[in-house]
Amino acid sequence: MTLKDFEPGQEVYALEEIRTGSKTDYETHRRVVRTVGRKYVKAGIEGSGVVDEFFQRDESRNYLVENKNWRRPMLLFSTEEGLTEYVEKERLKTWIEEHILWSSLEEYSTEQLREVKKILEAKRK
Repeated sequence: MTLKDFEPGQEVYALEEIRTGSKTDYETHRRVVRTVGRKYVKAGIEGSGVVDEFFQRDESRNYLVENKNWRRPMLLFSTEEGLTEYVEKERLKTWIEEHILWSSLEEYSTEQLREVKKILEAKRK
């Protein structure tokens, strides 16, 4: 995703990750793009004078990152579907991390572990 994927007046979606201990919750905020510049997309709540700046950290990501360094930055998505997919992926990653702890591996059969291995090896080829 690049800055050129955004247009002034476009409705976009900002995602705020709220971490409490080991738990992560997500809050979605609707925003409207105010300006698209060379370095930043500025977006804010419709009717409000307050805007947030977002920049492109990596073209391979489907979001922009808020220009903040004093708290966890919000992520800006051009579509609600992109935001939903990101949240689902993050939750799946967390779930997998919790279920592949060494102690929990004993709960799986050899066949189940073989299937997991096939899936993970297919990605490396």
